Amino acid sequence: MCVALVAPGHGSVTIANGGHLPPLLLAPDGTAAFVDDHGPLIGIGLPQPASTVHGIADGTRILMVTDGLIETRSSDITDRLEELRGAARAAPTPPEELCESLLETFGAEQDDDIVLFAARITRP
Repeated sequence: MCVALVAPGHGSVTIANGGHLPPLLLAPDGTAAFVDDHGPLIGIGLPQPASTVHGIADGTRILMVTDGLIETRSSDITDRLEELRGAARAAPTPPEELCESLLETFGAEQDDDIVLFAARITRP
């Protein structure tokens, strides 16, 4: 499970990740960074670390995906995450178009369930 609490008025996002793929923050300047802070899978009895707060610029997009989008039996997950980062950076900016582009890029070869969530965070 991964939970993101967006506080656009404060220019931050708080993330608690219990073993899920890391969210990707796509800044308006074109940089893309995974939020790698995470704990072990929820439910296996290990303690979870505290959530982390990350500053974000107005217009930052957040992307969260399930492993079904990128994971395959014959690939290294680290390589696939880097492919995801590159594809997300090259994709159109609107969240719906970002998701459509990623489904076109990765979805055809997948057998697992796929969930994508993308949002552009703007200050009120």
